[in-house]
Amino acid sequence: MSWRARVAFTGEPDRAVLFCEWPRRVGRELAGMARIKAETETDLAPVFGARLTVFRPGYVHPVHGRETPYWGDAIMGPFMPFRSAMSRWITDSGEVARAVLHAATGGSVPSPADNGAIIAASAEYRRARTSAASSGAASRTSARISR
Repeated sequence: MSWRARVAFTGEPDRAVLFCEWPRRVGRELAGMARIKAETETDLAPVFGARLTVFRPGYVHPVHGRETPYWGDAIMGPFMPFRSAMSRWITDSGEVARAVLHAATGGSVPSPADNGAIIAASAEYRRARTSAASSGAASRTSARISR
């Protein structure tokens, strides 16, 4: 069983995002992968300490599709109209990305972060970006007015 790890640096010397990706598994292999993921999280804790934020989303719906088909998409597809009622189990790739960016830029995210925490962090990141964009636009407008 192989896995890949990618690191993204945030521009701040003490912050980086490590993304560990395991291949999709079924049956007994899935239980084995869950055990390996838990062991990896345990092993990373002493290395990163309080800086470690673990994300544990449920089903992640691909906003822009997948490179290769995944059987889970066929099973979860019929449930997507009920996604808001099933947010405990379903999130999307955009929400996960925003939650990771929120944590990487210093936002508070509980660890481990389940779907509820991921969705909340995503919303907070979106609010912060929207308010930063609108305050930047307001300051540009006031600069033009004062000239």
